[in-house]
Amino acid sequence: MTSTAFQQNGVIPKAYTCDATNGAVSPPLAWSAVPPGTGWIALYVYDNTGSVLHWIVLNIKPDVTSMAAGSNAGGLEIQGYLPMCPGTGNTDQYQWTLYAEPNSWHPPKIGASYGVDPGQLAAHALGIGSLSGIYAE
Repeated sequence: MTSTAFQQNGVIPKAYTCDATNGAVSPPLAWSAVPPGTGWIALYVYDNTGSVLHWIVLNIKPDVTSMAAGSNAGGLEIQGYLPMCPGTGNTDQYQWTLYAEPNSWHPPKIGASYGVDPGQLAAHALGIGSLSGIYAE
């Protein structure tokens, strides 16, 4: 998993954070080597430092290999994009993780939405890719 906006463990540009001048959008993402048998892809974005969930997208088609900035690649957003915002004086690490899932499994529904847990996603995944970045306010 890669981004043209920042390198692995690099600084996330302001345009994708709560400090964006014109409103933040999600960064562009790309991936490759989707495992055979993948029925759908999930994206889970988490703040490893501040324990904040920033974005969940399910049901990305397995032939999709990128997301433009501000896009969900046609997936189902369980939680909309929450820009990175570590708080004054803090530096937080953010983790984007893709899970290649089989058609035979989906997260359980809770009411009208899915109950998405990264442990469950990982347990059923045919493959996992990730990208980390940092941001300081």
